[in-house]
Amino acid sequence: MKENKKRIVFINLHSSWMLVKVSNVYLFKNSAAVKHKYLLDYLLNHPEYEVCSYINDRGFSILTKGNETFLKFLNLFKYLEHKIILKKNGIDPKKITVIKRLEDIRPDDIVILYNIMTDNYRGMSGVKAFKALSMLHFHGRSTEEALIKEANINCFFNEVNLQESSELFRKYYRIDKPWIVHPFVYQERFKPIKPFAERKNKVFSTGTITYKEHEEFLSVYKDPCDQPARKFVKDNPEFFKDTVDCYSSDYLEGSDVKPYLPTDSKIVRFSKKIGIRRKEKQSST
Repeated sequence: MKENKKRIVFINLHSSWMLVKVSNVYLFKNSAAVKHKYLLDYLLNHPEYEVCSYINDRGFSILTKGNETFLKFLNLFKYLEHKIILKKNGIDPKKITVIKRLEDIRPDDIVILYNIMTDNYRGMSGVKAFKALSMLHFHGRSTEEALIKEANINCFFNEVNLQESSELFRKYYRIDKPWIVHPFVYQERFKPIKPFAERKNKVFSTGTITYKEHEEFLSVYKDPCDQPARKFVKDNPEFFKDTVDCYSSDYLEGSDVKPYLPTDSKIVRFSKKIGIRRKEKQSST
């Protein structure tokens, strides 16, 4: 009986790119970084849990900012998008309980939020359930602290306790909540193909190198590079030629705007145009 199950509520599950491949992956061929798929798989494969998706007023994920009237129109399609994305990810939509109203989140539910997905925070201040916030991605911006405080979360969860390990967190996030530390789990594409004895006696270095140019980050670290160890290895190939094979690459802010392709449909071209205009507006402010 569902009544005996513990309900785990995600916000807009279909657009949570930590958990599933989202619309942008299928429409624009954006890279997927489904880092917490294993958590969702665990819940779906354990019958003592009921997995829920609260779909809020930003449920249509392809466009979430702009004219409110237009956004309300697009949100007519949010449940359809939810169903399609679940199916594309191999998830039976019948296994997910869709919550359409904020007040239908129960006090004994566990709500999972992701800091990197700011639309998760909408309306959360009034929710009485236990709210756990993933800090796998954070930037140190003062606006993030304000959102977290307003949401009135109960705990953080992450691969490390940022209160203990991050100077940036300690300086800009003055929030005293308990931490749940969970292990890092590598993605399924990393597989042991060769037996250990047959492998090269070298380190394999991979991962994107990102840069944060905002004031808070620079005030702490002085340098915008978010992964200085990766960058050091990438920038010194001669020094590491006998010990490290490096496949790291730079990711520059704004490079996620996709160019037009001859095979793009009108809908895809329209969405890309919106993305380009949004980037231009952000860069001018």
